[in-house]
Amino acid sequence: MANKKTRFELDALNPVSPQARGPVVPERERLAPPKNLYAIKGRYAVTPERVNASLVYLDTGRFEMIADLIAQMHTDPVVKRAYEIRRGAVAGRKFTVSAPEEVRPGLEDEAKRLADITRKWLTNMDNLESFLMRVLDAIGPGISVHELIWNLEDGYWLPTPAAVMTREIMYERDWTVAVRNNEYLWVNCADHPGKFIIHNPYTVPTRPIDQGAFLSTVWYWLFKRGGMSFWMNGAERFGNPLVLARMATASDLNQRTQMLNELQQLTSDSVGVLTGASSVEVIDAKASGSTTVWSELLKKLDEQIFLSIGVSPDLLLTGPNGSRSSTETRDGVRLENSKMDARLMWATIIDQCVRYIAHYNRFDPEVPMPIIGSVFDDTVPIPDSLIKAGCATVNEVRSGMGLPLWTKEQGGDMVASFDGLPVTIESRVVEPVPPPGLVDDTTLTPDASKIIE
Repeated sequence: MANKKTRFELDALNPVSPQARGPVVPERERLAPPKNLYAIKGRYAVTPERVNASLVYLDTGRFEMIADLIAQMHTDPVVKRAYEIRRGAVAGRKFTVSAPEEVRPGLEDEAKRLADITRKWLTNMDNLESFLMRVLDAIGPGISVHELIWNLEDGYWLPTPAAVMTREIMYERDWTVAVRNNEYLWVNCADHPGKFIIHNPYTVPTRPIDQGAFLSTVWYWLFKRGGMSFWMNGAERFGNPLVLARMATASDLNQRTQMLNELQQLTSDSVGVLTGASSVEVIDAKASGSTTVWSELLKKLDEQIFLSIGVSPDLLLTGPNGSRSSTETRDGVRLENSKMDARLMWATIIDQCVRYIAHYNRFDPEVPMPIIGSVFDDTVPIPDSLIKAGCATVNEVRSGMGLPLWTKEQGGDMVASFDGLPVTIESRVVEPVPPPGLVDDTTLTPDASKIIE
Protein backbone atom coordinates (compact mmCIF):
# COMPACT_ATOMS: atom_id res chain seq x y z
CA MET A 1 0.00 0.00 0.00
CA ALA A 2 1.04 3.58 -0.43
CA ASN A 3 3.12 4.75 2.50
CA LYS A 4 1.42 8.05 3.28
CA LYS A 5 -0.44 9.52 6.24
CA THR A 6 -4.15 10.10 5.91
CA ARG A 7 -5.82 13.23 7.30
CA PHE A 8 -7.17 11.15 10.15
CA GLU A 9 -3.72 9.81 11.06
CA LEU A 10 -2.14 13.25 10.92
CA ASP A 11 -4.91 14.70 13.06
CA ALA A 12 -4.50 11.91 15.62
CA LEU A 13 -0.84 12.87 16.03
CA ASN A 14 -1.78 16.45 16.94
CA PRO A 15 -1.06 16.93 20.67
CA VAL A 16 -3.79 19.55 20.99
CA SER A 17 -6.97 18.29 22.69
CA PRO A 18 -9.97 17.52 20.44
CA GLN A 19 -11.98 20.35 21.98
CA ALA A 20 -9.22 22.90 21.28
CA ARG A 21 -8.83 21.89 17.64
CA GLY A 22 -12.27 23.09 16.67
CA PRO A 23 -14.85 21.29 14.52
CA VAL A 24 -13.90 18.78 11.83
CA VAL A 25 -16.32 18.42 8.94
CA PRO A 26 -16.23 15.26 6.82
CA GLU A 27 -16.01 15.37 3.05
CA ARG A 28 -19.61 15.45 1.85
CA GLU A 29 -19.32 15.67 -1.95
CA ARG A 30 -20.47 12.50 -3.71
CA LEU A 31 -17.45 11.01 -5.49
CA ALA A 32 -18.89 7.86 -7.08
CA PRO A 33 -22.61 8.38 -7.73
CA PRO A 34 -24.46 5.60 -9.55
CA LYS A 35 -24.40 5.76 -13.33
CA ASN A 36 -27.36 6.00 -15.65
CA LEU A 37 -29.03 2.60 -15.80
CA TYR A 38 -28.76 2.43 -19.58
CA ALA A 39 -25.06 3.30 -19.49
CA ILE A 40 -24.31 -0.09 -17.90
CA LYS A 41 -23.75 -2.84 -20.43
CA GLY A 42 -25.90 -5.94 -20.41
CA ARG A 43 -25.04 -9.61 -20.68
CA TYR A 44 -22.48 -11.08 -23.04
CA ALA A 45 -22.18 -14.45 -24.71
CA VAL A 46 -20.43 -16.79 -22.28
CA THR A 47 -17.55 -18.71 -23.83
CA PRO A 48 -14.30 -20.17 -22.47
CA GLU A 49 -12.46 -17.42 -24.33
CA ARG A 50 -14.47 -14.72 -22.57
CA VAL A 51 -13.94 -16.29 -19.15
CA ASN A 52 -10.21 -16.40 -19.78
CA ALA A 53 -10.22 -12.79 -21.03
CA SER A 54 -12.05 -11.71 -17.87
CA LEU A 55 -9.39 -13.33 -15.68
CA VAL A 56 -6.57 -11.79 -17.72
CA TYR A 57 -8.25 -8.38 -17.45
CA LEU A 58 -8.49 -8.91 -13.69
CA ASP A 59 -4.72 -9.37 -13.56
CA THR A 60 -4.43 -5.64 -14.35
CA GLY A 61 -6.54 -4.86 -11.27
CA ARG A 62 -9.79 -4.12 -13.12
CA PHE A 63 -13.04 -5.81 -12.14
CA GLU A 64 -15.35 -4.71 -14.94
CA MET A 65 -15.33 -7.89 -17.04
CA ILE A 66 -15.25 -10.35 -14.13
CA ALA A 67 -18.07 -8.44 -12.38
CA ASP A 68 -20.28 -8.72 -15.47
CA LEU A 69 -19.46 -12.41 -15.68
CA ILE A 70 -20.31 -12.90 -11.99
CA ALA A 71 -23.66 -11.19 -12.57
CA GLN A 72 -24.43 -13.88 -15.15
CA MET A 73 -23.28 -16.59 -12.76
CA HIS A 74 -26.01 -15.51 -10.35
CA THR A 75 -28.60 -16.70 -12.87
CA ASP A 76 -27.61 -20.26 -11.94
CA PRO A 77 -29.89 -21.28 -9.03
CA VAL A 78 -27.17 -23.37 -7.37
CA VAL A 79 -24.62 -20.53 -7.46
CA LYS A 80 -27.21 -18.04 -6.22
CA ARG A 81 -28.41 -20.27 -3.38
CA ALA A 82 -24.92 -21.24 -2.19
CA TYR A 83 -23.76 -17.62 -2.19
CA GLU A 84 -26.85 -16.48 -0.27
CA ILE A 85 -26.27 -19.19 2.34
CA ARG A 86 -22.64 -18.12 2.81
CA ARG A 87 -23.48 -14.43 3.29
CA GLY A 88 -26.85 -14.84 5.00
CA ALA A 89 -25.24 -16.97 7.72
CA VAL A 90 -23.56 -13.75 8.92
CA ALA A 91 -25.81 -10.89 7.81
CA GLY A 92 -28.91 -12.50 9.26
CA ARG A 93 -27.54 -12.92 12.78
CA LYS A 94 -27.94 -10.66 15.76
CA PHE A 95 -24.92 -8.66 16.81
CA THR A 96 -23.70 -6.91 19.93
CA VAL A 97 -21.90 -3.59 20.40
CA SER A 98 -20.07 -2.93 23.66
CA ALA A 99 -17.18 -0.92 25.03
CA PRO A 100 -14.01 -2.90 25.76
CA GLU A 101 -13.47 -3.92 29.35
CA GLU A 102 -9.85 -2.75 29.58
CA VAL A 103 -10.01 1.03 29.15
CA ARG A 104 -7.47 3.58 30.28
CA PRO A 105 -8.63 5.37 33.46
CA GLY A 106 -10.57 8.50 32.64
CA LEU A 107 -11.79 7.26 29.25
CA GLU A 108 -14.45 4.80 30.43
CA ASP A 109 -17.38 7.17 29.89
CA GLU A 110 -16.20 8.19 26.42
CA ALA A 111 -15.70 4.55 25.42
CA LYS A 112 -19.27 3.72 26.48
CA ARG A 113 -20.61 6.80 24.71
CA LEU A 114 -18.87 5.82 21.47
CA ALA A 115 -20.28 2.28 21.78
CA ASP A 116 -23.78 3.73 22.29
CA ILE A 117 -23.45 5.97 19.21
CA THR A 118 -22.22 3.04 17.14
CA ARG A 119 -25.05 0.80 18.32
CA LYS A 120 -27.69 3.42 17.51
CA TRP A 121 -26.10 4.09 14.12
CA LEU A 122 -26.28 0.41 13.16
CA THR A 123 -29.71 -0.35 14.57
CA ASN A 124 -31.29 2.77 13.03
CA MET A 125 -29.76 2.22 9.60
CA ASP A 126 -32.24 1.60 6.81
CA ASN A 127 -31.89 -1.90 5.36
CA LEU A 128 -29.04 -2.86 7.66
CA GLU A 129 -29.11 -6.49 6.56
CA SER A 130 -28.81 -5.43 2.91
CA PHE A 131 -25.79 -3.30 3.80
CA LEU A 132 -24.12 -6.23 5.57
CA MET A 133 -24.90 -8.53 2.64
CA ARG A 134 -23.27 -6.05 0.27
CA VAL A 135 -20.18 -5.79 2.46
CA LEU A 136 -19.99 -9.59 2.51
CA ASP A 137 -20.25 -9.58 -1.28
CA ALA A 138 -16.45 -9.27 -1.17
CA ILE A 139 -16.41 -13.04 -0.62
CA GLY A 140 -17.25 -13.62 -4.29
CA PRO A 141 -15.17 -11.19 -6.38
CA GLY A 142 -12.67 -10.45 -3.59
CA ILE A 143 -13.68 -6.86 -2.81
CA SER A 144 -16.68 -4.67 -1.99
CA VAL A 145 -16.74 -0.88 -1.71
CA HIS A 146 -19.23 1.54 -0.15
CA GLU A 147 -19.08 5.31 -0.28
CA LEU A 148 -19.95 7.04 3.00
CA ILE A 149 -22.41 9.93 2.78
CA TRP A 150 -22.05 11.97 5.99
CA ASN A 151 -24.90 13.90 7.59
CA LEU A 152 -25.61 15.47 10.97
CA GLU A 153 -28.13 13.43 12.95
CA ASP A 154 -29.05 14.42 16.51
CA GLY A 155 -25.86 16.46 16.74
CA TYR A 156 -23.55 13.66 15.54
CA TRP A 157 -21.84 13.13 12.21
CA LEU A 158 -23.07 9.72 11.01
CA PRO A 159 -22.56 8.09 7.60
CA THR A 160 -25.01 6.43 5.23
CA PRO A 161 -23.22 3.76 3.15
CA ALA A 162 -23.94 3.70 -0.57
CA ALA A 163 -22.79 0.70 -2.60
CA VAL A 164 -20.28 1.10 -5.42
CA MET A 165 -20.74 -1.42 -8.22
CA THR A 166 -17.92 -3.95 -8.40
CA ARG A 167 -17.42 -3.26 -12.12
CA GLU A 168 -16.49 0.34 -11.18
CA ILE A 169 -13.55 -0.72 -8.96
CA MET A 170 -9.86 -0.99 -9.81
CA TYR A 171 -6.66 -1.82 -7.93
CA GLU A 172 -3.79 0.59 -8.56
CA ARG A 173 -0.19 -0.59 -8.89
CA ASP A 174 0.50 0.27 -5.25
CA TRP A 175 -2.48 -1.94 -4.18
CA THR A 176 -4.65 1.06 -3.31
CA VAL A 177 -8.25 1.01 -4.54
CA ALA A 178 -9.79 3.44 -7.03
CA VAL A 179 -13.44 3.89 -8.06
CA ARG A 180 -14.80 5.33 -11.29
CA ASN A 181 -16.98 8.44 -11.24
CA ASN A 182 -19.64 9.60 -13.70
CA GLU A 183 -17.02 11.07 -16.02
CA TYR A 184 -15.26 7.65 -16.14
CA LEU A 185 -12.29 9.09 -14.25
CA TRP A 186 -10.63 7.05 -11.51
CA VAL A 187 -10.77 8.44 -7.96
CA ASN A 188 -8.21 6.94 -5.56
CA CYS A 189 -9.90 6.10 -2.26
CA ALA A 190 -6.66 6.65 -0.30
CA ASP A 191 -6.86 10.35 -1.17
CA HIS A 192 -10.28 10.61 0.50
CA PRO A 193 -10.05 9.16 4.03
CA GLY A 194 -13.35 8.57 5.75
CA LYS A 195 -15.24 8.40 2.43
CA PHE A 196 -15.12 4.69 1.64
CA ILE A 197 -15.49 1.29 3.27
CA ILE A 198 -13.29 -1.16 1.38
CA HIS A 199 -13.77 -4.76 2.44
CA ASN A 200 -11.20 -7.21 1.15
CA PRO A 201 -11.12 -10.48 3.15
CA TYR A 202 -7.39 -10.78 2.64
CA THR A 203 -6.65 -14.21 4.09
CA VAL A 204 -4.21 -15.69 1.53
CA PRO A 205 -0.68 -14.24 1.01
CA THR A 206 -1.19 -13.52 -2.67
CA ARG A 207 -2.37 -10.54 -4.68
CA PRO A 208 -5.64 -9.02 -3.41
CA ILE A 209 -7.27 -9.65 -6.79
CA ASP A 210 -6.81 -13.41 -6.24
CA GLN A 211 -8.93 -13.59 -3.06
CA GLY A 212 -12.43 -14.05 -4.50
CA ALA A 213 -14.26 -17.37 -4.16
CA PHE A 214 -15.81 -16.97 -7.61
CA LEU A 215 -12.40 -17.27 -9.28
CA SER A 216 -12.50 -21.01 -8.60
CA THR A 217 -16.27 -21.28 -9.10
CA VAL A 218 -16.43 -19.81 -12.60
CA TRP A 219 -14.96 -22.83 -14.38
CA TYR A 220 -17.32 -25.32 -12.70
CA TRP A 221 -20.20 -23.03 -13.58
CA LEU A 222 -19.01 -22.81 -17.20
CA PHE A 223 -18.68 -26.60 -17.50
CA LYS A 224 -22.13 -27.03 -15.97
CA ARG A 225 -23.61 -24.45 -18.33
CA GLY A 226 -22.19 -26.23 -21.36
CA GLY A 227 -23.05 -29.68 -20.04
CA MET A 228 -26.65 -28.70 -19.30
CA SER A 229 -27.05 -27.23 -22.79
CA PHE A 230 -25.59 -30.35 -24.42
CA TRP A 231 -27.77 -32.60 -22.25
CA MET A 232 -30.94 -30.69 -23.18
CA ASN A 233 -30.07 -30.88 -26.88
CA GLY A 234 -29.40 -34.58 -26.52
CA ALA A 235 -32.66 -35.09 -24.66
CA GLU A 236 -34.54 -33.39 -27.45
CA ARG A 237 -32.73 -35.27 -30.21
CA PHE A 238 -32.33 -38.71 -28.67
CA GLY A 239 -34.74 -38.80 -25.76
CA ASN A 240 -37.79 -38.50 -27.99
CA PRO A 241 -38.73 -41.28 -30.43
CA LEU A 242 -37.64 -40.89 -34.04
CA VAL A 243 -40.43 -40.61 -36.61
CA LEU A 244 -39.30 -41.86 -40.02
CA ALA A 245 -41.38 -41.76 -43.21
CA ARG A 246 -40.80 -43.99 -46.22
CA MET A 247 -41.91 -42.74 -49.63
CA ALA A 248 -41.76 -44.06 -53.14
CA THR A 249 -38.55 -43.61 -55.05
CA ALA A 250 -40.31 -41.48 -57.64
CA SER A 251 -41.33 -38.84 -55.04
CA ASP A 252 -40.04 -35.35 -55.72
CA LEU A 253 -38.79 -32.58 -53.39
CA ASN A 254 -42.20 -30.97 -53.02
CA GLN A 255 -43.76 -34.27 -51.98
CA ARG A 256 -41.02 -34.94 -49.41
CA THR A 257 -41.36 -31.42 -48.03
CA GLN A 258 -45.10 -31.94 -47.68
CA MET A 259 -44.49 -35.23 -45.89
CA LEU A 260 -42.03 -33.52 -43.50
CA ASN A 261 -44.65 -30.93 -42.61
CA GLU A 262 -47.19 -33.66 -41.98
CA LEU A 263 -44.73 -35.51 -39.69
CA GLN A 264 -44.10 -32.34 -37.70
CA GLN A 265 -47.87 -31.96 -37.35
CA LEU A 266 -48.05 -35.59 -36.33
CA THR A 267 -45.59 -35.09 -33.45
CA SER A 268 -47.68 -32.13 -32.26
CA ASP A 269 -51.22 -33.53 -32.28
CA SER A 270 -50.63 -37.27 -32.97
CA VAL A 271 -52.84 -37.12 -36.07
CA GLY A 272 -51.67 -37.77 -39.61
CA VAL A 273 -52.91 -38.81 -43.06
CA LEU A 274 -50.87 -40.83 -45.57
CA THR A 275 -51.61 -41.76 -49.19
CA GLY A 276 -50.24 -44.18 -51.73
CA ALA A 277 -47.26 -46.36 -50.80
CA SER A 278 -46.01 -44.06 -48.06
CA SER A 279 -45.50 -45.40 -44.52
CA VAL A 280 -44.45 -44.02 -41.12
CA GLU A 281 -42.17 -45.81 -38.64
CA VAL A 282 -41.76 -44.74 -34.97
CA ILE A 283 -38.37 -45.75 -33.54
CA ASP A 284 -38.00 -45.77 -29.75
CA ALA A 285 -35.23 -43.64 -28.18
CA LYS A 286 -31.99 -45.52 -27.47
CA ALA A 287 -30.10 -42.86 -25.47
CA SER A 288 -31.54 -43.64 -22.03
CA GLY A 289 -28.21 -45.05 -20.85
CA SER A 290 -26.50 -41.65 -21.07
CA THR A 291 -28.97 -40.07 -18.65
CA THR A 292 -27.10 -41.42 -15.63
CA VAL A 293 -23.78 -40.14 -16.94
CA TRP A 294 -25.07 -36.59 -17.40
CA SER A 295 -27.01 -36.47 -14.13
CA GLU A 296 -23.97 -37.66 -12.16
CA LEU A 297 -21.72 -35.13 -13.89
CA LEU A 298 -24.04 -32.20 -13.18
CA LYS A 299 -24.47 -33.34 -9.58
CA LYS A 300 -20.69 -33.36 -9.12
CA LEU A 301 -20.43 -29.90 -10.67
CA ASP A 302 -23.11 -28.58 -8.29
CA GLU A 303 -21.18 -30.03 -5.35
CA GLN A 304 -17.96 -28.40 -6.53
CA ILE A 305 -19.76 -25.06 -6.88
CA PHE A 306 -20.95 -25.30 -3.27
CA LEU A 307 -17.50 -26.28 -2.02
CA SER A 308 -15.73 -23.53 -3.97
CA ILE A 309 -18.08 -20.93 -2.44
CA GLY A 310 -17.39 -22.41 1.01
CA VAL A 311 -20.74 -24.06 1.78
CA SER A 312 -21.47 -27.71 2.53
CA PRO A 313 -23.32 -29.39 -0.39
CA ASP A 314 -25.57 -31.15 2.12
CA LEU A 315 -27.32 -27.82 2.77
CA LEU A 316 -28.90 -28.14 -0.68
CA LEU A 317 -28.40 -31.70 -1.90
CA THR A 318 -30.06 -34.61 -0.12
CA GLY A 319 -27.62 -37.20 1.18
CA PRO A 320 -28.23 -40.89 1.96
CA ASN A 321 -29.48 -40.02 5.45
CA GLY A 322 -31.62 -37.11 4.33
CA SER A 323 -30.61 -33.46 4.06
CA ARG A 324 -31.68 -32.66 7.64
CA SER A 325 -29.36 -35.12 9.36
CA SER A 326 -26.50 -34.29 7.01
CA THR A 327 -26.90 -30.59 7.71
CA GLU A 328 -26.75 -31.15 11.45
CA THR A 329 -23.56 -33.20 11.25
CA ARG A 330 -21.75 -30.71 9.03
CA ASP A 331 -23.12 -27.47 10.42
CA GLY A 332 -20.04 -27.00 12.61
CA VAL A 333 -17.76 -26.67 9.61
CA ARG A 334 -20.02 -24.04 8.05
CA LEU A 335 -20.34 -22.26 11.37
CA GLU A 336 -16.59 -21.82 11.71
CA ASN A 337 -16.46 -20.24 8.23
CA SER A 338 -19.30 -17.92 9.21
CA LYS A 339 -17.51 -16.85 12.39
CA MET A 340 -14.43 -15.89 10.40
CA ASP A 341 -16.54 -14.02 7.82
CA ALA A 342 -18.18 -12.10 10.67
CA ARG A 343 -14.88 -11.16 12.30
CA LEU A 344 -13.42 -9.90 9.04
CA MET A 345 -16.58 -7.93 8.21
CA TRP A 346 -16.86 -6.19 11.59
CA ALA A 347 -13.12 -5.46 11.65
CA THR A 348 -13.48 -3.58 8.35
CA ILE A 349 -16.54 -1.63 9.53
CA ILE A 350 -14.84 -0.68 12.80
CA ASP A 351 -11.56 0.37 11.20
CA GLN A 352 -12.94 2.23 8.17
CA CYS A 353 -16.21 3.60 9.50
CA VAL A 354 -16.54 3.62 13.31
CA ARG A 355 -13.05 5.05 13.66
CA TYR A 356 -14.10 8.02 11.54
CA ILE A 357 -17.33 8.41 13.49
CA ALA A 358 -15.13 8.90 16.54
CA HIS A 359 -12.84 11.27 14.64
CA TYR A 360 -15.51 13.56 13.19
CA ASN A 361 -17.40 13.69 16.48
CA ARG A 362 -14.25 14.86 18.29
CA PHE A 363 -13.56 11.84 20.49
CA ASP A 364 -10.11 11.67 22.02
CA PRO A 365 -7.82 9.57 19.76
CA GLU A 366 -7.00 7.43 22.80
CA VAL A 367 -10.61 6.25 23.20
CA PRO A 368 -10.66 2.57 22.20
CA MET A 369 -12.97 1.36 19.47
CA PRO A 370 -16.11 -0.51 20.52
CA ILE A 371 -16.30 -4.28 20.16
CA ILE A 372 -18.83 -5.47 17.56
CA GLY A 373 -19.53 -9.16 17.10
CA SER A 374 -22.18 -11.44 15.61
CA VAL A 375 -24.05 -13.69 18.02
CA PHE A 376 -23.75 -17.35 17.01
CA ASP A 377 -26.25 -19.75 18.52
CA ASP A 378 -23.85 -22.69 18.69
CA THR A 379 -24.02 -22.87 22.49
CA VAL A 380 -26.10 -25.45 24.36
CA PRO A 381 -28.02 -25.11 27.64
CA ILE A 382 -25.94 -25.94 30.72
CA PRO A 383 -27.33 -29.00 32.56
CA ASP A 384 -28.58 -28.49 36.13
CA SER A 385 -26.02 -30.99 37.41
CA LEU A 386 -23.10 -28.89 36.15
CA ILE A 387 -24.54 -25.72 37.68
CA LYS A 388 -25.07 -27.48 41.00
CA ALA A 389 -21.49 -28.79 40.93
CA GLY A 390 -20.10 -25.30 40.32
CA CYS A 391 -18.72 -26.18 36.88
CA ALA A 392 -20.25 -23.31 34.89
CA THR A 393 -19.88 -19.55 35.05
CA VAL A 394 -22.78 -17.11 35.01
CA ASN A 395 -22.02 -16.12 31.41
CA GLU A 396 -21.88 -19.76 30.29
CA VAL A 397 -25.34 -20.34 31.74
CA ARG A 398 -26.69 -17.11 30.27
CA SER A 399 -25.23 -17.93 26.86
CA GLY A 400 -26.88 -21.35 26.91
CA MET A 401 -30.20 -19.70 27.72
CA GLY A 402 -29.84 -17.14 24.91
CA LEU A 403 -29.48 -14.21 27.33
CA PRO A 404 -27.08 -11.27 26.94
CA LEU A 405 -23.71 -11.76 28.61
CA TRP A 406 -22.81 -9.85 31.75
CA THR A 407 -19.72 -7.76 32.23
CA LYS A 408 -16.99 -8.64 34.69
CA GLU A 409 -18.37 -6.07 37.13
CA GLN A 410 -21.81 -7.68 37.00
CA GLY A 411 -20.35 -11.06 37.88
CA GLY A 412 -20.33 -12.69 34.46
CA ASP A 413 -17.08 -14.61 35.14
CA MET A 414 -18.26 -15.96 38.51
CA VAL A 415 -19.43 -19.51 39.03
CA ALA A 416 -23.22 -19.85 38.93
CA SER A 417 -25.29 -21.58 41.61
CA PHE A 418 -28.97 -22.34 42.09
CA ASP A 419 -29.32 -20.26 45.27
CA GLY A 420 -28.63 -17.09 43.32
CA LEU A 421 -25.23 -16.66 45.03
CA PRO A 422 -22.33 -16.80 42.58
CA VAL A 423 -18.97 -17.91 43.91
CA THR A 424 -15.54 -16.83 42.77
CA ILE A 425 -13.75 -18.91 40.19
CA GLU A 426 -10.88 -19.51 42.60
CA SER A 427 -13.06 -21.23 45.21
CA ARG A 428 -15.30 -23.34 42.96
CA VAL A 429 -17.47 -24.11 46.01
CA VAL A 430 -21.26 -24.16 45.92
CA GLU A 431 -23.65 -24.97 48.72
CA PRO A 432 -25.60 -28.18 47.95
CA VAL A 433 -29.00 -26.63 47.30
CA PRO A 434 -31.64 -28.74 45.47
CA PRO A 435 -32.28 -27.33 41.99
CA PRO A 436 -35.59 -25.43 41.84
CA GLY A 437 -36.14 -26.44 38.20
CA LEU A 438 -35.61 -24.23 35.20
CA VAL A 439 -33.10 -21.43 35.87
CA ASP A 440 -34.42 -18.01 34.94
CA ASP A 441 -32.65 -14.70 34.56
CA THR A 442 -33.25 -13.60 38.16
CA THR A 443 -31.68 -16.63 39.87
CA LEU A 444 -28.22 -15.62 38.64
CA THR A 445 -28.17 -12.14 40.14
CA PRO A 446 -24.86 -11.78 41.99
CA ASP A 447 -24.81 -10.60 45.59
CA ALA A 448 -21.28 -9.58 46.49
CA SER A 449 -22.05 -9.63 50.23
CA LYS A 450 -22.90 -13.34 50.12
CA ILE A 451 -20.12 -14.64 47.90
CA ILE A 452 -18.53 -17.76 49.40
CA GLU A 453 -14.90 -17.18 49.97
